[in-house]
Amino acid sequence: AGNDAAGSRDNKVAVLPFSVVRDGQNTADEVGVRVQNDCYVLLTKHAGELSIQDPRTTNAQLFKAGVTKENVKGYTMEDLCKILGVEYVLEGMVTLNQTTQTSTTTNTYKASDSKDNKSGDKDKKKASGTTFATSSINYETNVSLNIYNDKGNSVFSQMRKSFWNDQDAYKATLEYLLKRSPVYRK
Repeated sequence: AGNDAAGSRDNKVAVLPFSVVRDGQNTADEVGVRVQNDCYVLLTKHAGELSIQDPRTTNAQLFKAGVTKENVKGYTMEDLCKILGVEYVLEGMVTLNQTTQTSTTTNTYKASDSKDNKSGDKDKKKASGTTFATSSINYETNVSLNIYNDKGNSVFSQMRKSFWNDQDAYKATLEYLLKRSPVYRK
């Protein structure tokens, strides 16, 4: 599994499935794979001379090598680069914590003159209205991104709190971090 020749790994990048924690609880693996795919898409648009490995290939190679979410801590980043046949490996974590829930109700009314000849009251007013209700949950989102080379050295490590407060805020924050990383090309 993987390519052991160091030269054949040059300029190749793999993105590991992200860890995603919501309100202190680990989420399903599919959520981490979705963030992994989002990261891959952002990187492929700005890869330059780098080759970004498809997440399906990355995940298949990890599976064949017996690397799981539960035992990945038993592997060095140098080990993972060799297994995946890449020079750089990215790992990250997204944490979402619910902060507030807001509800908004909007009422609109329209008054109109009514000429009701049956009652004889020409000044009677009619009102019609609409009520809209919306509810939203706000989250505090933090994204951490770490990049290691095939010698096991950390080449980038940053964490950032999202400016936005919805549950997809990680995307803009991830892009912010990637733009400042050594594997992002303009």
